[in-house]
Amino acid sequence: MLKLFPSSPLLFSCFFLGTLIAISSSHWFFLWFGLELNLFSFIPILLSSSYSFEASIKYFLIQLFSSLMLISSVLSILIPSFKISNFIMMILFSLSLMTKLSIAPCHFWFPSVLSSISWTTCLLLMTWQKLIPLLIMILISPFYPLFIIFFLASVSSMVGGLGGMNQSQLRNLLAYSSISHMGWTLSIISILPMMSFMYFFCYSIILFPLIYTLLSFNFINNKQLFSLFSFNKPFYFLICISFLSLSGLPPLLGFFPKWMILMYLSKCNFFLMSFFLILGSLFTLFFYLSMIFPSMSLMKMPSISLNFKASSFLFWLFLFSLGILPVLTIF
Repeated sequence: MLKLFPSSPLLFSCFFLGTLIAISSSHWFFLWFGLELNLFSFIPILLSSSYSFEASIKYFLIQLFSSLMLISSVLSILIPSFKISNFIMMILFSLSLMTKLSIAPCHFWFPSVLSSISWTTCLLLMTWQKLIPLLIMILISPFYPLFIIFFLASVSSMVGGLGGMNQSQLRNLLAYSSISHMGWTLSIISILPMMSFMYFFCYSIILFPLIYTLLSFNFINNKQLFSLFSFNKPFYFLICISFLSLSGLPPLLGFFPKWMILMYLSKCNFFLMSFFLILGSLFTLFFYLSMIFPSMSLMKMPSISLNFKASSFLFWLFLFSLGILPVLTIF
């Protein structure tokens, strides 16, 4: 849980203000300023978790080096006397954004940091903290060679799928799942940037109620998740369906943006990258099913009553995030 201090309102105000400055900026300097304001406001939020001091230092150092690479490449554009070769500038810029977005092969810091922080900061790190780097990636994607973006997207999808197969901690599991989803986000960014943003938005919608539930029950590993089956079956089923939605199982919400991305990629004849993206999603589906099926094998089918007075908000939030409510409104 987060510890609130007298300075917490100021920190959260600067945290969100930095993102708004970066999104609304029309110059590289203000974009970088919003990014750094967001970063330095997020460090005390990480420190508010009683067990995340080491993770805060690790996150700060990694983001510091990535910001140095970013500002060095930008200065080579803005200041003629600070001139470096275009090849080195492109490498520094790419490594910086890949590190901030936890895209493979610059993803190694992400699971270790995510495993040592609270669920609230996990949610912020997997969603809000990636908005500004994703915006920068969308802005520069027309100038990047397609084969580089496609290679990074395929590697991220495979690394996320394979890395999560032997994980028993839920935070590490969601960390590798986030790496896989960033591969899907990156795959369409050069062809249809708004589709990339829509995919990330759908991922955030699915993730929010899931993290909220894991925070409410204070779950850490799979065994604790299994214990929920014995005393609160409805929420256990909703958590399982939410995990399956993250893996892209139809007809849940997580399936439809992946389906649309594959349709656009097939129209552009990018069949090889589509194959690696689907293969990475199958690995992700496998480790989610391997987490769910041990308790499903013990399942009986009694009548289940849900206490709507205590949990109606979370229940309807789950329905919305899983795509059940939009389907009901259609029919």
